[in-house]
Amino acid sequence: MTDASLHHAEMVTLPVRPFSRVARSVAGYSVATALMLVSPLLVFAPASLFHCAMRNGRRAAWATAIVASALAGVYFMQVAGSASGSQVKMVYSSFIGIVLSVALPSMLAVPLVERRDQFGTVLTFSLVCSAIGLGLTEVIMRATSFSPYAVQFADATRLANSMADANRGLAAQSSMGRAALWLLTHSPVVLPAMILLDLALVFILSLMMFGRLSVWRTFAATRVPDSETRRAYLFRNLA
Repeated sequence: MTDASLHHAEMVTLPVRPFSRVARSVAGYSVATALMLVSPLLVFAPASLFHCAMRNGRRAAWATAIVASALAGVYFMQVAGSASGSQVKMVYSSFIGIVLSVALPSMLAVPLVERRDQFGTVLTFSLVCSAIGLGLTEVIMRATSFSPYAVQFADATRLANSMADANRGLAAQSSMGRAALWLLTHSPVVLPAMILLDLALVFILSLMMFGRLSVWRTFAATRVPDSETRRAYLFRNLA
């Protein structure tokens, strides 16, 4: 049986670093995080912010999150410029959703990561913040007479119906096939849960990546691995 309990350590004391060096570090983290926010590497964006906070402090991490969000906003504005109709509002919805459900929850979770709180605790807190962020995104966009959830639900329903029609003949041959067809037809109902599962994957992978980055950084500086942080965010300790 895996021991899910973790030994809590004191918060790491950051060494005093020259402002110019911190500024360069923040600039690098900002560009890297912005690229992650607009690409499939989004799953590692929280890890980038966590590592920036551990290396440069919370204020620098907040500055990184703000600058990275602004850079990502420039990219989404360019995408929106080439879109038309309701697609423009969907692009802006995506940007607001990424900021409120990934970037902001990551920063709110930084104090928990600094204390090396349990993997499950950090993940649960981050997901609750993400769910609130998604709700705020819906509220903000509905003020412009647009519902991103309604669009996603309609797309999911259309896809599920087309797949169900394609497999209806095979489903009639067995009870297992009929059960699968029923699940496929009703899959849009669990769309919010599927979105949260995607966000859970983002924070799980980022926490695991952060644990390994912390080990490597400590080892490179002192030749002594930071095994405490690595143990805290191993997948086997997710409870």
